Amino acid sequence: MQPSPLQLEAYFLKELSFSIADRLETAPTRSPKSDNIGIKVGIDAAPRDDDPLKWRCELTVESAEEPESNPPYSFRITFVGFFRVAKGYPAERIELMARTNAPALLYSAAREALVPITSRGPYPAVVLPSVTFLEPPPAKAEGGNGADQSAKKAPSKTSTAKKTARNAVGEK
Repeated sequence: MQPSPLQLEAYFLKELSFSIADRLETAPTRSPKSDNIGIKVGIDAAPRDDDPLKWRCELTVESAEEPESNPPYSFRITFVGFFRVAKGYPAERIELMARTNAPALLYSAAREALVPITSRGPYPAVVLPSVTFLEPPPAKAEGGNGADQSAKKAPSKTSTAKKTARNAVGEK
């Protein structure tokens, strides 16, 4: 094990709002579960001062009601963090490091802050799902087979390994 080249210098909770669905007088049509809650994540990460090794990241996570869901809670939480990249870290990789790992650290803090708050309500606690802030590389277009053409029309969230496994059993 070794220290990360991205070090957290400080962070703080900037905003927190939480409410329970306004339906406690009548029974919900389905039993609300915390996994019915969609989330939206906003990130603002940028170098601070005039030092490319120092970064500020603001992360907001909020509930997003899905039309078909029956979410029990509504919330919005924002954390701000200040980070430092180690001297000697390759300059061409600093931005990627900061824009992927800084929000991941703050997201973990948001997850841990929401659990005790939501566990005090009448429904199960919200545990934010695992996410990645690393954007996948753009798909490379290869010549003319149908699978590549469909990938161009609608980018898939399915990994290459899963696509291969499904194609092997005849699913498309």
